Amino acid sequence: MSDFSYEKWEAIKSLAARLQAIKNILEVFTRETEHLSLSEDLTSMKQQLEDDFERTLDSLLKLIDNNGS
Repeated sequence: MSDFSYEKWEAIKSLAARLQAIKNILEVFTRETEHLSLSEDLTSMKQQLEDDFERTLDSLLKLIDNNGS
């Protein structure tokens, strides 16, 4: 991993921090709404957070995978 440029390390750290933040938001969201019947708006919001997590994770993995490029 020491072959990563400074810019790539900064991008990796940023994406990792974003993943952690999204994960924390999802955990709180789930904990606070687990006993509620979710409205369509809340269900949509949760789905957007989950989708954002997946996109961010994919971006991070691609960034790490492209180190040889």
